[in-house]
Amino acid sequence: VGILLTIFAAIAATKSIDMLVESCHLSGHKTYETMTADFYGRSMSYVVEVSILIFCLGAAIAYIVAVGDILEEGVLNVFDHPSYVTRDFLIVIFFTFVMLPLSLFERVDSLRFSSLFGLLSIFFLVLSIMVHSIRYMSTTGFELSWEQSGVVLFPASALDFFRACPLIIFAFSCHVNVPQIFSELVPRSVGRMNVTTRCGVGVCNTSYLLIGVFGYLNFGKHTSDNVLKNYCVSKETDYMIVAAFICITIAITMAYPLCILPSRVTIEIMLMRFRNDKNYLAKQQLGDDDEDLVEPLLEDDNDYPEISTNRRVLLTIAIAGFSLFVALVIPDVSIIFGLTGGSAVGLVSFIMPGLFMLKAAPERRNVMAWAMIIGGTVISLLGTSVTVYDIFNDEQVQKIC
Repeated sequence: VGILLTIFAAIAATKSIDMLVESCHLSGHKTYETMTADFYGRSMSYVVEVSILIFCLGAAIAYIVAVGDILEEGVLNVFDHPSYVTRDFLIVIFFTFVMLPLSLFERVDSLRFSSLFGLLSIFFLVLSIMVHSIRYMSTTGFELSWEQSGVVLFPASALDFFRACPLIIFAFSCHVNVPQIFSELVPRSVGRMNVTTRCGVGVCNTSYLLIGVFGYLNFGKHTSDNVLKNYCVSKETDYMIVAAFICITIAITMAYPLCILPSRVTIEIMLMRFRNDKNYLAKQQLGDDDEDLVEPLLEDDNDYPEISTNRRVLLTIAIAGFSLFVALVIPDVSIIFGLTGGSAVGLVSFIMPGLFMLKAAPERRNVMAWAMIIGGTVISLLGTSVTVYDIFNDEQVQKIC
């Protein structure tokens, strides 16, 4: 069922991105925020901007939690340490001297290759998990390993199904950047963007399925919400897994600033709206010719409001500090993904693209648009409800290593 749900989510994400691209093409907008403001007014644009902020902060918080998990396993469980050196202590130190300084940059030009490195790291992680699982099954025997791990093909209850939905929705969320990416495509066409979408979603879907299937075959019912926890690095003699951990740690660290920057920009845009500054909004229309194309994503001064150094530093410290605080309070990546995926991502990734399509092409039979709106609403409400239920009915997690 998990495999089918992941494939269905990939198809739904592809269709919703297609709607978003078509809406951008028909309306001439190049940002999510301005298209919302044009179609549904300023009040709705505030809702979307808050959702985008929640999405970016949710990802930033999850990155800190993931780094904490790695530090706990790779440092606390390996080296002798004083009593005051705890998981939270290591997170604060690593955050203060590594993650926060990287987030203070005005631009991310120096980190532009981090996406490529992150992709290669994911590929290496997929390969490592596959090799580890195949070695385990070849040594133990497939039938015996299947029985010992307690692999099940169907969820035990409806709660398990809806618990997984927001996590999987979050995994395919890239919609916030789609309008700007489409505006930068040269030559720009809906068909070319659709091909790009299918390649990107296809790579993600394949990676998720391989990690999910081989990780679950390896650990079965003992598989953690964060599968990296199952590979006990402190006791691991497989240097391939150790190398994969190092690569993922670096990739997560480099990806963290990419969540802080759009959060900072979104907050500044919201502040500009409150100040009735219309200069930024006046620059957000797509032209018909290539000379109207913006510069590469995250580098165009015309696309983002100018922020003084002091203001940028204060906003960054406030945003990053908030993400650190939440990560320390809720050190469970599944809860963070669940809340973010059920609330903000459902709106941004499925509901709004459907609503955009209704406005951009009202003459069409927008059955798929209504399906996105209704499906996104139902999954978001149920997914968020189940996640909140889990928070107030917290079960004791069995220690893996």
